[in-house]
Amino acid sequence: MLCVAVATSCRRQTARVVRATSTRGIWGHRLSGSLGAMTLDWAQLADELVAGAVGWISQTVADRPDTKFVAAAVHKPYTDQIGVIYLGGMALLTEEEHDKLGEDLWLATDWEHQVDWWIPQERFSHWEAELGTLDVMTALADPPRDYESQTYDALVDVLVDVARRTRDQLEADGTVDQDFVIVVIDSDDDYQVALTCLRPGEAGRWFPNEAAV
Repeated sequence: MLCVAVATSCRRQTARVVRATSTRGIWGHRLSGSLGAMTLDWAQLADELVAGAVGWISQTVADRPDTKFVAAAVHKPYTDQIGVIYLGGMALLTEEEHDKLGEDLWLATDWEHQVDWWIPQERFSHWEAELGTLDVMTALADPPRDYESQTYDALVDVLVDVARRTRDQLEADGTVDQDFVIVVIDSDDDYQVALTCLRPGEAGRWFPNEAAV
């Protein structure tokens, strides 16, 4: 049985290295050198995203008992300019869709079941504004020649943590079984972020080409 959940990103960051261990509680140190007093409560953001992901996936599965869902995705978190960062939407993939998509499996925008805000819309707006402000302050404090968003990179770390915790909770609740995995996909990084979300021994099954490199 194939059960996978994914968070996708459309921003090119070929040089990012994401930690393979849990990032909960330590994201702040990545930004503290240039931000001074400017902070963001990364732990609260993660907690809200986990609650939203667990809630929406659980409710959707319960509302459609005759539908077999095999994947979920947080899709299109991205940044396209300094101060603009999007958390992305969420989608669920059915077994029928999985069988049809083949190599296009991870194109979550093609999945039928979609939600724009997987936490309340006002909280989405709050966090995107906070992320944008932090991004601007980072750029002003230490502007590199060719800017790469430290704030967006930290958000990807948060999403990895959210993926792991959401999987654990859904599994503990009996909503999914142990075959269900949740990964974060940064679409331009050859699935290196995704690999950090998996448990030992899973990479070869889900990403055989990348795991063999």
